[in-house]
Amino acid sequence: MATQAQIEELFEKMAEERTALLAALEDIDEEQAEVQPPEGEGEEGWSVKEQLTHLAGMDRSYRQWVIRALAEDRPDTSDGNTPNVPLDVPQEEAHSADIPTLVAQMNAERAETLELARGIDAEQYER
Repeated sequence: MATQAQIEELFEKMAEERTALLAALEDIDEEQAEVQPPEGEGEEGWSVKEQLTHLAGMDRSYRQWVIRALAEDRPDTSDGNTPNVPLDVPQEEAHSADIPTLVAQMNAERAETLELARGIDAEQYER
């Protein structure tokens, strides 16, 4: 079973990584944030803005998986039955939004994820 210390360590790591990401974004302007590396394929070819929408979407997807894991015994989250609720600014429209909008979306999704995660007791982390 996960210990409370391990759970707190997880939250600290998540906060540290998000702080580092936000600090890195301070030096990126709107034009730079739309550059798609020509040599990149898949995720490596995404722009900063596309990455921000991806992170927001992953938080949303993660919450849906957790909700299923808490409600069902051994759910198969790859079965296509986990809801995929679209973001306000989906990845396909990432370049139509500015960085502050995408950061706000990403932060709002993370806040909901943290709220859900903080409501899970140590025993439930094993599911």
